[in-house]
Parts: sequence; C-alpha cells; structure tokens
Amino acid sequence: MVVLWNLWRRRNNLRLGKPTIPLDKVLEHSWEQRFESHSSPLTSTTPTTKQPARWTPPPDHWYKLNFDGATFADKDTAGIGIMVRNSDGLVMASLAQQIPLPPSVIEVETLAARRALEFALELGFERIILEGDSESLDNALKMECRNFTMYGHLVQDIIFLSTHLSEFKISLVRRQGNNLAHSLARKSQFLSHMSVWMEDVPPDLLSVLEADFTSLQ
Repeated sequence: MVVLWNLWRRRNNLRLGKPTIPLDKVLEHSWEQRFESHSSPLTSTTPTTKQPARWTPPPDHWYKLNFDGATFADKDTAGIGIMVRNSDGLVMASLAQQIPLPPSVIEVETLAARRALEFALELGFERIILEGDSESLDNALKMECRNFTMYGHLVQDIIFLSTHLSEFKISLVRRQGNNLAHSLARKSQFLSHMSVWMEDVPPDLLSVLEADFTSLQ
C-alpha cells in the first residue's frame, strides 16, 4: 500500500509541476517509510528520550560491543570506532579504522556495526550485546522482513554474523552513552591503517574512558 500511495502522489505532483522523487527511488523510499512507522515485536517502543544517556556495563559473562561511524567529507573517507568491554567495564579491545566514504550516513553506521561483529568473532567473544546510537539501524536490525534499502545487504550480513555467536542482543543508547566508540571513529581520520588496542584505548582517549567509569558511580 505504501508503494501504491507514493506512486499516486508522484503522478499528482508531476501533473501539478511539484518536486517529486525519481521513479527508480520509489521502492526504496517506500521501504524506509515502512520501517520508520512499523516495528516488529522485537523493536523497543520506548521513546528516544527514554534511551540510556550513559554507558552501562553488560550482565555477567556478557560483553558489550559499542560501535559508531563518522564521516570526513573533505577527505572523502569515513571512520569506524569499536569498543569491547566486559561486565566490570574493563576494556577488552578497541579499534579505529578509516574506510572509503559510503553514499549515506546510515551506511557508515551499518558498516561500523558489521565490522564490530567481525571484530568480536575474530577475538572469540560469544555472548555479545551490540550497542550503537543509530535509531534507524536499530529498527532495521529488528525488522522481521527483508530490508530492501540500499544498505539492506549490510543488514543481512550483520544478522548472518550474529548467528555465529552463542547469544546476541541489540541495544540502543543515546550519543552520550556511546562517546568512546564515537571518539575512536573520529580518531580514525588521523590513521593511515586500522589500529587495534588490546585491553586498552589510545592514550588520548583515557579521559573519555574515565568519564564512563565516573558515570557508573
């Protein structure tokens, strides 16, 4: 029904000389409207304002995998930041990586989430909570039907990777609770290659890590 409505509206806009979306974009636009207005039973109905505003540790024997993306349009690149922490809030590993600039911000976030799961599997972690601050990606990952957007194949990759974990959950947090992953993503613009810190973060991000610990007290 959404597709038919958009086709009808497009025809009317053309007849009236109003701006409209290209015909080859109708399906993608309709799909995005659909998952923005409808969620699966797994999708949280909690308003954005109720999302956690600070980082919280995972339950015992779980690991929280925070991810974020950043764009550097002047360099035609993007950055990925990933942080793995245990139930005590201790750092297991962190990663910063620069990648070619994708067509959209949501694709940057989705690539960061996919790389985060790859990173967790490479390190042998099995009980993972994947946490980011993109509500659009959170909704896309929780949709039961297939995603037909331009980044739908990346979403499917994430779902496939999650099947290799013994247990997997998705969590949404506000930007304030994702500061460390965001800082790592921003740091990638100064790196010429992927950098990994085992049981540590870059020295210049220690203050960000300490801020997370302070917020837990």
